[in-house]
Amino acid sequence: HQGIVADAVEAARQAVRLIEPTGNQVILGDAYLMLARALLASGDQRHAVTTADRAAKTMLASDRSRMVAQARSVAVEAELAGAVDSERGEVILDEVSALVGELRSDGWHQRAAALQIVAIKAARRLGLKALVDADVEYLRLGAFGSDRDVLLAGWYAEGIARANLGDMRSAVEACREGLG
Repeated sequence: HQGIVADAVEAARQAVRLIEPTGNQVILGDAYLMLARALLASGDQRHAVTTADRAAKTMLASDRSRMVAQARSVAVEAELAGAVDSERGEVILDEVSALVGELRSDGWHQRAAALQIVAIKAARRLGLKALVDADVEYLRLGAFGSDRDVLLAGWYAEGIARANLGDMRSAVEACREGLG
Protein backbone atom coordinates (compact mmCIF):
# COMPACT_ATOMS: atom_id res chain seq x y z
CA HIS A 1 0.00 0.00 0.00
CA GLN A 2 2.77 2.44 0.90
CA GLY A 3 4.42 1.97 -2.49
CA ILE A 4 1.19 2.80 -4.29
CA VAL A 5 0.75 5.93 -2.17
CA ALA A 6 4.33 7.02 -2.89
CA ASP A 7 3.69 6.51 -6.60
CA ALA A 8 0.49 8.56 -6.34
CA VAL A 9 2.37 11.42 -4.66
CA GLU A 10 4.99 11.41 -7.40
CA ALA A 11 2.37 11.21 -10.16
CA ALA A 12 0.47 14.13 -8.64
CA ARG A 13 3.68 16.16 -8.33
CA GLN A 14 4.41 15.43 -11.97
CA ALA A 15 0.91 16.59 -12.92
CA VAL A 16 1.48 19.88 -11.09
CA ARG A 17 4.85 20.34 -12.81
CA LEU A 18 3.30 19.75 -16.23
CA ILE A 19 0.25 21.97 -15.68
CA GLU A 20 1.88 24.98 -13.96
CA PRO A 21 3.56 26.33 -17.12
CA THR A 22 0.30 26.16 -19.11
CA GLY A 23 -1.40 28.76 -16.94
CA ASN A 24 -4.59 26.68 -16.84
CA GLN A 25 -5.77 27.55 -13.33
CA VAL A 26 -8.81 25.25 -13.46
CA ILE A 27 -6.77 22.10 -14.05
CA LEU A 28 -3.97 23.33 -11.79
CA GLY A 29 -6.40 23.64 -8.86
CA ASP A 30 -7.47 20.04 -9.44
CA ALA A 31 -3.84 18.91 -9.63
CA TYR A 32 -3.00 20.64 -6.35
CA LEU A 33 -6.02 19.02 -4.72
CA MET A 34 -4.99 15.61 -6.06
CA LEU A 35 -1.48 16.16 -4.70
CA ALA A 36 -2.83 17.27 -1.30
CA ARG A 37 -4.95 14.12 -1.06
CA ALA A 38 -1.99 11.93 -1.99
CA LEU A 39 0.24 13.70 0.55
CA LEU A 40 -2.40 13.18 3.23
CA ALA A 41 -2.63 9.48 2.36
CA SER A 42 1.16 9.24 2.63
CA GLY A 43 1.10 10.73 6.14
CA ASP A 44 2.76 14.02 5.15
CA GLN A 45 0.29 16.26 6.98
CA ARG A 46 2.36 19.44 6.85
CA HIS A 47 2.73 19.41 3.06
CA ALA A 48 -0.86 18.23 2.63
CA VAL A 49 -2.06 21.35 4.46
CA THR A 50 0.06 23.78 2.43
CA THR A 51 -0.83 22.07 -0.86
CA ALA A 52 -4.55 22.00 -0.03
CA ASP A 53 -4.36 25.71 0.84
CA ARG A 54 -2.68 26.33 -2.53
CA ALA A 55 -5.47 24.35 -4.22
CA ALA A 56 -8.10 26.47 -2.46
CA LYS A 57 -6.44 29.72 -3.53
CA THR A 58 -6.09 28.51 -7.11
CA MET A 59 -9.74 27.44 -7.19
CA LEU A 60 -10.86 30.81 -5.86
CA ALA A 61 -8.77 32.58 -8.49
CA SER A 62 -10.39 30.49 -11.23
CA ASP A 63 -13.99 31.16 -10.08
CA ARG A 64 -14.51 27.68 -8.66
CA SER A 65 -15.65 28.69 -5.20
CA ARG A 66 -17.75 25.54 -4.75
CA MET A 67 -14.53 23.47 -4.88
CA VAL A 68 -12.79 25.47 -2.14
CA ALA A 69 -14.56 23.49 0.59
CA GLN A 70 -13.15 20.29 -0.92
CA ALA A 71 -9.63 21.67 -0.65
CA ARG A 72 -10.20 23.06 2.85
CA SER A 73 -11.54 19.68 3.98
CA VAL A 74 -8.27 18.01 3.00
CA ALA A 75 -6.28 20.67 4.87
CA VAL A 76 -8.46 20.34 7.98
CA GLU A 77 -8.26 16.55 7.85
CA ALA A 78 -4.46 16.80 7.74
CA GLU A 79 -4.48 19.27 10.64
CA LEU A 80 -6.65 16.89 12.68
CA ALA A 81 -4.31 14.00 11.93
CA GLY A 82 -1.40 16.06 13.26
CA ALA A 83 -3.18 17.48 16.31
CA VAL A 84 -1.57 16.26 19.52
CA ASP A 85 -3.26 18.37 22.19
CA SER A 86 -6.89 18.99 23.04
CA GLU A 87 -6.57 22.79 22.84
CA ARG A 88 -5.47 22.69 19.18
CA GLY A 89 -7.95 19.89 18.52
CA GLU A 90 -10.82 22.06 19.77
CA VAL A 91 -9.92 24.85 17.36
CA ILE A 92 -9.76 22.46 14.42
CA LEU A 93 -13.01 20.72 15.39
CA ASP A 94 -14.76 24.12 15.37
CA GLU A 95 -13.54 24.62 11.82
CA VAL A 96 -14.72 21.12 10.89
CA SER A 97 -18.21 21.94 12.07
CA ALA A 98 -18.46 24.99 9.82
CA LEU A 99 -16.84 23.19 6.92
CA VAL A 100 -19.22 20.22 7.13
CA GLY A 101 -22.14 22.61 6.77
CA GLU A 102 -20.50 24.26 3.77
CA LEU A 103 -19.76 20.92 2.13
CA ARG A 104 -23.37 19.83 2.57
CA SER A 105 -24.78 23.08 1.21
CA ASP A 106 -22.53 22.68 -1.85
CA GLY A 107 -23.79 19.11 -2.37
CA TRP A 108 -20.66 17.27 -1.17
CA HIS A 109 -22.49 14.94 1.25
CA GLN A 110 -20.01 12.05 1.04
CA ARG A 111 -17.07 14.33 1.72
CA ALA A 112 -18.94 15.93 4.63
CA ALA A 113 -19.63 12.49 6.16
CA ALA A 114 -16.00 11.43 5.64
CA LEU A 115 -14.78 14.59 7.37
CA GLN A 116 -17.16 13.99 10.27
CA ILE A 117 -15.74 10.47 10.70
CA VAL A 118 -12.21 11.90 10.78
CA ALA A 119 -13.38 14.46 13.37
CA ILE A 120 -15.01 11.76 15.51
CA LYS A 121 -11.85 9.65 15.49
CA ALA A 122 -9.63 12.64 16.32
CA ALA A 123 -11.97 13.81 19.08
CA ARG A 124 -11.90 10.36 20.67
CA ARG A 125 -8.09 10.29 20.44
CA LEU A 126 -7.78 13.78 21.99
CA GLY A 127 -10.35 13.23 24.75
CA LEU A 128 -12.89 15.61 23.17
CA LYS A 129 -15.75 13.17 22.54
CA ALA A 130 -18.41 15.61 23.72
CA LEU A 131 -17.49 18.05 20.93
CA VAL A 132 -18.58 15.57 18.26
CA ASP A 133 -21.81 14.29 19.83
CA ALA A 134 -23.85 16.18 17.22
CA ASP A 135 -21.77 14.64 14.42
CA VAL A 136 -22.32 11.15 15.82
CA GLU A 137 -26.06 11.75 16.11
CA TYR A 138 -26.31 13.22 12.61
CA LEU A 139 -24.40 10.35 11.02
CA ARG A 140 -26.40 7.75 12.95
CA LEU A 141 -29.44 8.88 11.00
CA GLY A 142 -27.57 8.01 7.80
CA ALA A 143 -27.19 4.40 8.92
CA PHE A 144 -30.44 3.69 7.15
CA GLY A 145 -29.81 5.64 3.94
CA SER A 146 -29.06 4.34 0.48
CA ASP A 147 -25.70 5.97 -0.37
CA ARG A 148 -23.00 3.39 0.41
CA ASP A 149 -20.43 5.77 1.89
CA VAL A 150 -22.97 7.68 3.97
CA LEU A 151 -24.54 4.39 5.05
CA LEU A 152 -21.14 3.07 6.18
CA ALA A 153 -20.42 6.32 8.05
CA GLY A 154 -23.82 6.00 9.70
CA TRP A 155 -23.16 2.50 10.98
CA TYR A 156 -19.73 3.58 12.22
CA ALA A 157 -21.38 6.44 14.11
CA GLU A 158 -24.00 4.06 15.46
CA GLY A 159 -21.21 1.85 16.79
CA ILE A 160 -19.49 4.86 18.39
CA ALA A 161 -22.76 5.99 20.00
CA ARG A 162 -23.38 2.54 21.44
CA ALA A 163 -19.78 2.32 22.70
CA ASN A 164 -20.16 5.75 24.33
CA LEU A 165 -23.11 4.30 26.25
CA GLY A 166 -20.91 1.42 27.41
CA ASP A 167 -22.65 -1.22 25.32
CA MET A 168 -19.64 -2.76 23.56
CA ARG A 169 -21.47 -5.87 22.34
CA SER A 170 -24.09 -3.73 20.61
CA ALA A 171 -21.35 -1.42 19.26
CA VAL A 172 -19.62 -4.38 17.64
CA GLU A 173 -22.96 -5.51 16.19
CA ALA A 174 -23.45 -2.08 14.61
CA CYS A 175 -19.97 -2.22 13.09
CA ARG A 176 -20.63 -5.70 11.73
CA GLU A 177 -23.89 -4.45 10.22
CA GLY A 178 -22.01 -1.62 8.55
CA LEU A 179 -19.35 -3.95 7.20
CA GLY A 180 -22.09 -6.23 5.87
